[in-house]
Parts: sequence; structure tokens; C-alpha cells
Amino acid sequence: MNYLFFDTECANCLHGEGKICSVGYVKTDESFNILRKKDILIDPSAPFLLGNAKNGEGIQLGYPLSRFRYSHTFPFYYEEIKRLFTAPDTLCFGFCIHQDIGFLDYTCSRYGLPFFSFEYVDIQKLDKALYGLKDYRGLDTLVETFGLARFTYHRSDDDALMSMEVLQKLLEEKNLGLSQAIAKFPMIHGESLSLAKNLQERRKQKEKQRQIRKASKALFEGKALPSLSYYTPFFWGKNVYFKPTCLYFHLDYLLKNRDRFLVRGMHLVENLSKADIVIYDRGDSIGKLREVNGKATFLLFNHFVKKVEKHQ
Repeated sequence: MNYLFFDTECANCLHGEGKICSVGYVKTDESFNILRKKDILIDPSAPFLLGNAKNGEGIQLGYPLSRFRYSHTFPFYYEEIKRLFTAPDTLCFGFCIHQDIGFLDYTCSRYGLPFFSFEYVDIQKLDKALYGLKDYRGLDTLVETFGLARFTYHRSDDDALMSMEVLQKLLEEKNLGLSQAIAKFPMIHGESLSLAKNLQERRKQKEKQRQIRKASKALFEGKALPSLSYYTPFFWGKNVYFKPTCLYFHLDYLLKNRDRFLVRGMHLVENLSKADIVIYDRGDSIGKLREVNGKATFLLFNHFVKKVEKHQ
């Protein structure tokens, strides 16, 4: 069997969509003897936005940006890349591999090309599992920890090489063979199409949640004066909090009927700890909610609707 260690770099990842500008790899045999090392430079057909959102500092890619611009776009290299990953008896390795697979999947779909299936092992997950760590460690941290030679970070083939050397050290230190490690920690091993599908679903859920958060602001904007004509002691003057699942599944109803809630004397709040009444949905666990606010009254969403509809 051959091993393929790989890494990708992107010009930007706006909206979580990585525009790949390089795919680097190191191909080895089962003894980690290097058979080939190569960096495939790609014109991302997108702006280079390499800033770090946390501190404003940009990463430094391994080549001048002009080298990428003078290369071909991804479709030109597609068959070469596909052959690498799908070659018989090949196991692929990456560090924080879900990012790279997400980028490859998006880039294929961006150009109307089918993504391809391959088996993978995530070296970062293996490190976390081997040492029982709470958080993941970065490649640079592990290179320093093991005293490995530093190559050029953010040059894909060098990152792939460092990933390979980190894997060797992890297995040596724990006196494990690769097959033993996979058997002991099956979560490090997977298949690319299944992971890509899960990542797509996760992105859709995040986008829907973002849209819901944006739309739900209208619930808490503007005012409708309470009216004694609609007085009910259960709701009058009470702070009402809707659990996020209610917003997720019932936002249209809530927005449409917002004024009906307000004229009944409710105050709609975004802070669980301030709530007198907490509205939750079927399937929700309310144990943790009670830990935050044990004084509130908890009411299922459909019971809440019935109470509102009862007092027309």
C-alpha cells in the first residue's frame, strides 16, 4: 500500500468556501520512504485575502502570488489530482483533514466537477486521541514538540512532509503500528464523500442559523402596547424567552404573531436568565435550562400556542 500525505492552501475562505491555490503532497510506501514530493500550484480565480480575522495579520504563502496567477485553474489539474487520491491501494493522510476535504469538495463543485472517494486518516485527531487532549494541537506545535526540521509553513508539499514526520513520531512514541492506531481510534479514519456530505449539511445548518438569528431580531424590535382587552394573568407583565429550537422551527409563526404576544402584556427577551416563562420544543432537554434559570415556568411550544389562541 502507498501513503499519500497532502495539504491544501487557499487564496481565501470567504463564507467558508476555500478557493484552492495549491495542492501539495508526499507519496510514500508503508515504511514512509518518500517516492515523490510535489506542489501543484493553481490559479484560484479569486482574490488573495490572507488576513487573520483575530489579529489582522496575514499568512505568508510559500511562493510569490504571481506564481499562482501564472498557473492554470483547478480543472486543468483535476484528473492528475483525482488519480493521486483514487489510485489503488492508497491511504490518504492530512492534518485537520476535514478542512482540506471541504476545500476540495467545494472547489470541485465550483467548477462543476464530481468529487471523488478516498480513504483518509486525520493525524491531528490521532494526536488528540493518543494523548487524551481536550483541544487540538497545531502542526507547528507538534513540529516543535518533536524537534523536527522546520520547512516552509503554508507551502503545501512541505506541510504534507511535516505531517508525515509528525505521524511517524506519534506512532513511535506510543509504540503503535498504523493499523493498531486505526483500530484503537476509529474516529481518525473515514471516507471523503461521507465526510464532505456531513460538512455540507453542517454548513447549511450554520447558514440557516445565521439567517434565523438575523430574522429573529425583528421579534425584539418595535413595540405594541399591551391591551387590557387581551389580559391574561399567565402572560401579563412576564418576560418570555423562546429557546433557539423554537426560533429555528417556528420563526414564521412567531414573527407573524409578535404583536398578539405583546398586546397580551408579554415582554419578549433574548436572555434566558431574565425569563419568567421559557418556551421550548419537543425533543429539547430542559435540564440545562433549569440550571440557568430554575425560577422560570417551562412551557412546550404547542401549549404556548394554545394559550395564545385561547384568548382571542
